Formats: sequence, structure tokens, C-alpha cells
Amino acid sequence: MSRVLDLFWWLSVFTVGALSLLLLWSLVGEISLPIRLEGLRGFSIATGEKFSMELPVALEGPSTDLATIHADYRFPSQPGAFVPVSLAILSGLMLLISWMLDQLRKIMRTITRRDPFVTENARRIATIGVAVIIFEIGHAIAVMYWSLNASDLLAASGSPFKAASRISAPGALYGLLFIALAGVFREGTRLRDEQSLTI
Repeated sequence: MSRVLDLFWWLSVFTVGALSLLLLWSLVGEISLPIRLEGLRGFSIATGEKFSMELPVALEGPSTDLATIHADYRFPSQPGAFVPVSLAILSGLMLLISWMLDQLRKIMRTITRRDPFVTENARRIATIGVAVIIFEIGHAIAVMYWSLNASDLLAASGSPFKAASRISAPGALYGLLFIALAGVFREGTRLRDEQSLTI
């Protein structure tokens, strides 16, 4: 399990690096990307075959009939902050994932040493819980940003679809579960310390 976490951590670090380089490139020189809205599921931004991003969007139609339509909209490249802001959002979210994976790696090391009930693990688990909640809030803000951009592009073509909000309640609950688990670890650490004093 430790090696799997290491692999995912290295992949996340590589992804953060690649996104950061693209972000710098977009700030220094304009990245001209044709924007395509595919099947009302997300943005697909591509430069030939070299680079593409699919960004989730949440759109709603004026009726349930329109909500089931799958379409393929193509728009010209949009100058401005959309690509740099999108890359900054993706970099930030990926950096948060890398940090959470690093905390899990540290917890796994204490488990392999057969000493999981340490004070640092309780703190790490609690901060992972807070990070999961922050990630869900950031993800919801990102989807709303991309949805508003998609909605603006669709409005220009006369489409009735508008941005809709999408917040993941299960993601926030997972964060709260991590925080509760941190309390269990804190109590386990306290009991272990008391037991070691009585022996």
C-alpha cells in the first residue's frame, strides 16, 4: 500500500509541475485554444493533438426535455483570462491532492512501524478532513466558474441553457468523517500512553 501511495504522490507532483508550467506559459504568452462544449458534460479545450483539458460544467435547461439533449457546440478561441484561471484552479486543486497524499504516506509509515497511534497521525487525519472539505468547496467554485463561462458561450449562440450550481454533499461528509476519525486516533493515543505508564 505504501508503494501505491508513493506512486500516486509522484504522479500528482508531476501533474502539479506540468499544470504550473502551462500556467506560466499562459501568463507569459497567450495560449490560443479552441473551445468545444461536448455533450453538456464539460469543456474540452485542445490544441491539435498536443494538449487538451476537459472541465466539468453544470448546466440546466428551461424544461426536462431540454435537459436530456446531448449537443456538441464549437466556439472560437476566447482571448482573456479563461485559460490561465482554469489552469490556476486545476493547479491549486492538484496541489491540495498532492498534500493529502503526502499526509497519507506519512500515516502509512507509522503503520508499517506498527505505531499508528501517535499524536501526529491524529493531527494529520484532522487536517486531511479539513483539506477534503476545502477541496469540495474549491471544486464547487471551479465548476460554477466553468459553468458560467459555458453559459455565456451558449447564450451567444441562442441556447437556453444556464449555469447551475453543483455542490457535492458526500465530499464534505467524507471530510467530516476524517475529522471524526482523528478524534478516535487522539483517544487511542491517549489510552496507549496511559497504558504504557501503568505497566
